[in-house]
Amino acid sequence: MITTYCKSDLIEDLSTKESLTKKQSKEIVNSIFEILRLSIKECDKVFLADFGTFNNKLRESYKFFNAVKNKEIVVENTNRVTFTASKNLKKIVNDEI
Repeated sequence: MITTYCKSDLIEDLSTKESLTKKQSKEIVNSIFEILRLSIKECDKVFLADFGTFNNKLRESYKFFNAVKNKEIVVENTNRVTFTASKNLKKIVNDEI
């Protein structure tokens, strides 16, 4: 059983399955990831059917007190990306375990 499946594995599998060169596969995978990155940055939600949903949520700024340094610290607004697997993806993962 593979414990980690990384981008290079995806490129290798794509080139084998679709009879592409590794260079072509790498360009395709990089393009897809770049489109996903830009879409997640620009939209609140990116939905991929039968895979899942990426959500881009704003985490409001907040303050907390650091007792060691005896001062208040402010954490600025940040965007947080979450992923929720689709029902079909969950079913596939759970049935194959």
